[in-house]
Amino acid sequence: MEKKGRSKCIIDEVISCRNAAIINFEEGVLLKNGANKLKCKLIDTSNDSEESSSSIQQTMVLMGDDNEKFIGKLVPPDKSNCLSLIMIRDKQTNKAQLIQVSQYNTSKYIQEKENSESENDSIDDKYETKRDNLYKTFGSKKSLRMMYMGSKTKVNKEATNKKIDKTASEITVDIEDLKDLNGDNVDYYLPKCDREAINPEGVYKLTSMLSAEELESLDEVADHVLSDPPLESPEGSEFSPFFVMALKYLGSNHNSMQIKCLLFADAILYFLKLHMDKLRKKKISSTVCPFSKNVSRKILEEFTVVTEVERLRPEQAIDKAICWFLISTLIACKFSLDTALVCPYLLNKKLDLPRFEKILKVIGLSPLGSGIWTLKAPLTSFSPRKLKKFKRSR
Repeated sequence: MEKKGRSKCIIDEVISCRNAAIINFEEGVLLKNGANKLKCKLIDTSNDSEESSSSIQQTMVLMGDDNEKFIGKLVPPDKSNCLSLIMIRDKQTNKAQLIQVSQYNTSKYIQEKENSESENDSIDDKYETKRDNLYKTFGSKKSLRMMYMGSKTKVNKEATNKKIDKTASEITVDIEDLKDLNGDNVDYYLPKCDREAINPEGVYKLTSMLSAEELESLDEVADHVLSDPPLESPEGSEFSPFFVMALKYLGSNHNSMQIKCLLFADAILYFLKLHMDKLRKKKISSTVCPFSKNVSRKILEEFTVVTEVERLRPEQAIDKAICWFLISTLIACKFSLDTALVCPYLLNKKLDLPRFEKILKVIGLSPLGSGIWTLKAPLTSFSPRKLKKFKRSR
């Protein structure tokens, strides 16, 4: 083809044997630079019979990434109102070629299940296929639109399931870290204790919960509280309302060890109220206990489970933290606990009063009346039947 002037050209020949094709995607569009990722394959299936020897069924198969398959059939030329041509021009000679192209309408190929769950599923699939074919041939605009929307939804559902399976396969949990969560053992919930001790002071000790280094890290703040005790807890204060209320409950006759018990209990209470989003942060070790990073690390090690993905706070670890909080408060109050001191900060939808009293019995406390619970030594053995009742209901 040669160009004559600005608006005229002479067509010498139209080439129709290059197997060029225009591919239309019925349920989507090809993304930018997506053509380079597709592998194209043309399948010709001819009939050997004499009556239809001239008829050729051509099927275009396109295979993309992630084993995605697009399949389509040739649009018969006799059903088209006009022929499609592609012009290729040589910039140097200013000559061009016109190539006749064929058209293929493709859609995403969804592989049928080899083993269906029941015969009804295969019947439904065949029904949907036949119904879609009828819609394509005789359907109205509304039915065609509904059919295409259903096809897109089916494709999107399959892609979403693939992403979910891929994400789930990447999540791993270290089973060794979860072996210590033995809910059938009472000792898991309690710190080291001497059940054979004659007096309550010998049953639970703060030194069995915190090491000497961790206790030493609280010396400075304990001395400060002894010299200048906080009378209230305004917003932004380092001391919580529980700590101020417990300090008033002790009165003026208290020592440094009791203050450290309350500081440890207050840090555990803050940990229990902490949202999981904040618990997953890397700098959480400096916020659980603002006075000691060692105590913060101790709480995180005792009451959380660290996996390769994130930090977890299982329900059994929460129950363990509640027991440690009550024991630490019990030591500070000289082994006589007033439930009015701790109930406003512990009771919620998951921890009601009957279950709270069962936890007190797990610790070894006995009621005296008027909300006062005391520790009697030596501790009695805790039966598995009672432990089963103590477990969190699901």
